[in-house]
Amino acid sequence: MDRKISTAAIAMVLWGVGGAFADRYATPPGAYQTGTAYLENAEYDKAVEALSEAIRQNPQHTDATIHRASAYLSKGWSNRAIADCNVALRLDPSNAKAVHVRGVAYGNFGDMDRALADQHEAIRLDPQLAPAYVHRGAVLWERGQRDQAAVDLDTAIRLTGEAIRRDPTGHRAYTQRAFAHLVRGDLDKAVADCSQAIRLNPRSVEAYCKRGFARRKQGDVNGAIADFTAATQLHPKSIPAHYRRAIACCQRGDAQIELSRYAELFRQDPKQVDRFHGRDLPYAQKSDLQKTVTDLTIAIRLADESIRLNADGPEAYRDRAVSYLALGEFDRAMTDLAAAIRINPRDARSYGKRGFLRIKRNTAAKLPAETDRAIADLTEAIRLAPGLAEAYCYRSIAQLVRGNMASGLADCNEAIRLDTKLAQAYRLRSLIYNTMHQAPQAAADAARADELEARRPAVPRGPVRH
Repeated sequence: MDRKISTAAIAMVLWGVGGAFADRYATPPGAYQTGTAYLENAEYDKAVEALSEAIRQNPQHTDATIHRASAYLSKGWSNRAIADCNVALRLDPSNAKAVHVRGVAYGNFGDMDRALADQHEAIRLDPQLAPAYVHRGAVLWERGQRDQAAVDLDTAIRLTGEAIRRDPTGHRAYTQRAFAHLVRGDLDKAVADCSQAIRLNPRSVEAYCKRGFARRKQGDVNGAIADFTAATQLHPKSIPAHYRRAIACCQRGDAQIELSRYAELFRQDPKQVDRFHGRDLPYAQKSDLQKTVTDLTIAIRLADESIRLNADGPEAYRDRAVSYLALGEFDRAMTDLAAAIRINPRDARSYGKRGFLRIKRNTAAKLPAETDRAIADLTEAIRLAPGLAEAYCYRSIAQLVRGNMASGLADCNEAIRLDTKLAQAYRLRSLIYNTMHQAPQAAADAARADELEARRPAVPRGPVRH
């Protein structure tokens, strides 16, 4: 983590591609090339500042506009990335990269129809553009079109493999292929590709975050925490890196049980919670509970700042809601999810999170009407993104609370069809079968849930070195 190539050095390399490059853009050295160097170095605020200067110097600079869109994406500002890509496409309507980046931004914004349309167009413009196949595959996967998604992901894996053979030092191809493996659930391959990307570029925030996500899915909580720690060190303003590290810490030892006590205490009297923070301790010396609370608090503070600077983007509201939900601040989480949905009424993820939150609110405060609202939100999430297996699982819980056993079983069946590795769905269906006095089916599902959970490596208790 101590190795850091200077921004100036990277800029010199990027600018050293020859005079023709300079003539093309007629932008003085020090703006565009410095901005792209900051982007490569995960210094996104500085990248936006430098690339904005390049655009001021030359408003026709298409590549500077696209790179600034990428920097906005890394900051979690999809709305501004979309605006930049629109400008770039007015300058160059056939620019496949601009269409692709806009598609990624629409995906982050939560508009899957436009995300899919843009990736279609990017592939039409450039049939060899591997990232477009990855992201189109991811959108199709989320929409439940698994066969079509698999074709795209296989194509992306083939194209990135060819790119790696041509240039084994290109870290982005490994990160792109890792994402394809991650969507397909090939976690070992995703981890291996992210590891190689990190070896080639130790400052790849994206590779650390993807590897951390894959490791947490594998049950390697310590590895996930280490990866998210690296991501927060490289990009201290990354809200997802902080709350994902918090979730990983919460999975370790008894922190999850303790966090539920913290949440209850917070609801009773927010002034009593200081003892959970360990504010005077370095992060590495905190307990898992203190680490969890610290990261969630940081994520909320960062989201506050992001919303202050960019109130029209849904990501910060969505991310802050997740942190509030983990801390038991259900009303604040509900307000943030309502804001995200107001900004984008087609945001399936926010509907899904709000549906889950309504189930939690009913459990905590005995609000029966919330169950019906949860079903409505989860139904909308499924309508917008039919491939969200967890949405079916959550709706099954709400159906069971309402006494609709048949509907609950149908939702569980669909969740398992979409994700055969979702242990939670097998566990829930086992409960349903037990209630229906179908002991053999209940036992089979319980065994399958046990098997899936047993595949996760055991998590050692005690302190972890980062």
